[in-house]
Amino acid sequence: MEAPLPKHPRATRTVGASAASVGFAALLCLTATACDTDSGQTQSGSSHTPTSGATTTMSDAQTREQVIGPAAEIVAAAHLTVQLATLVYVSDNDQNRPPFAGKVEVTFAQPADAERYRADVVSAMRHLGWSSGAADGQKFHGTTLHRESLTAEVGPEVGENYAGSGNLTIYGDYRDSNDLGDRTPEDITAEVTARSTAN
Repeated sequence: MEAPLPKHPRATRTVGASAASVGFAALLCLTATACDTDSGQTQSGSSHTPTSGATTTMSDAQTREQVIGPAAEIVAAAHLTVQLATLVYVSDNDQNRPPFAGKVEVTFAQPADAERYRADVVSAMRHLGWSSGAADGQKFHGTTLHRESLTAEVGPEVGENYAGSGNLTIYGDYRDSNDLGDRTPEDITAEVTARSTAN
């Protein structure tokens, strides 16, 4: 039997229409009333719902690529040192049934001035076409960024195994109709690192 893959500190969270989401992207302030900085805008509420108008279903491969590709792109643009990257599939309902979306979390090393460093990460994302706020139909506590139907957050890593590190999370569309509820978190550290160096 193969050894279990490393579990990302936040990879087991299910994000659904009725499930609380994490305080979001460019999370340079840690409360629901996080200050509105140049890195994004504060959003009220905390639900991650399917993107409006997204009706075409996606294959598992498309669902995977929708979030891994942008993650590798951001890692390259922001010159992040990846410590751990994981992919999980999250359901839009409490029954953990289809449709599913991909969610990538990247833990990265930070210098002493972590807040300013994360602001630089957000700046790099802006150059890649990311804008303030969540994608249509999505609400998060804190500060968010979006590009087309994707939503991303950048903030401090909450897992105690990576204290002092930063976290990038990217949420995809709920458009995979396959039953992915029993999938375990996938360690994509090597893949994200390799693809980021190829960009």
